[in-house]
Amino acid sequence: MLKREENVGCGLGVSGGITWFFENEPMGIILEDDCVPTPAFFAFCAEMLLRYQDDERVMHISGTRWNEEYPIEQPYFFTAIGHIWGWATWRRAWQQYDYQMATWPADKRTNLIRQFFSNRRHIQYWETCFDTVYDQTEKHTWDYQWQYTLFRSGGLSITPQKNLIQNIGTEGVHDSGSDAFRHRRTAHPDFQIGGAQINTKRHPDFDAYNMSNYFLRKDPLWIRLVRRVKKISTRHSVAH
Repeated sequence: MLKREENVGCGLGVSGGITWFFENEPMGIILEDDCVPTPAFFAFCAEMLLRYQDDERVMHISGTRWNEEYPIEQPYFFTAIGHIWGWATWRRAWQQYDYQMATWPADKRTNLIRQFFSNRRHIQYWETCFDTVYDQTEKHTWDYQWQYTLFRSGGLSITPQKNLIQNIGTEGVHDSGSDAFRHRRTAHPDFQIGGAQINTKRHPDFDAYNMSNYFLRKDPLWIRLVRRVKKISTRHSVAH
């Protein structure tokens, strides 16, 4: 067991814990404290970890399935984006992780993100996120660095047809004023993949849809108003 004597922050705390885990195990599941998995999540991850353990193209297994209204016939499919509300991976994949993102400036100059997205807003979103994290002297996140690792390595993420994780957190360091589309309450405990064999090929249409309908989707107006009032109240309290 890894026990911290002091708080090292969200970035180093989580990434350092994952690094320690994979120094001791060849594969495994990562869950944060506000993610509630269904039993099907563990069965799905176990099957995928074994099935793709030697396929270096596959680097990530998601438990979260956003945008279930988008029709997918197969029990799982492959994406460029790896969601981290309940996920799994292998030591071989995590060994490519770089917390500092040292190679990002060079990859930005060679238009890395355009290999995965054609929409200008989608490209700009990721480039802005990676610029921000790279420029931080003390980094406060770990997950953008992991997504950058997936892009840089051309890694595929396995995504289930159905959502397998409930996120019961409503506010935190990097999130506030959540609503149903960000903190999904519905999960599918009876989900099974059977013996299906899926073509190991990325689904670019879903990635584009996911960007427009999750990453770039605006919160409802009432949530944005509540968030603004909270910020104003905090500033007022500090001023006095």
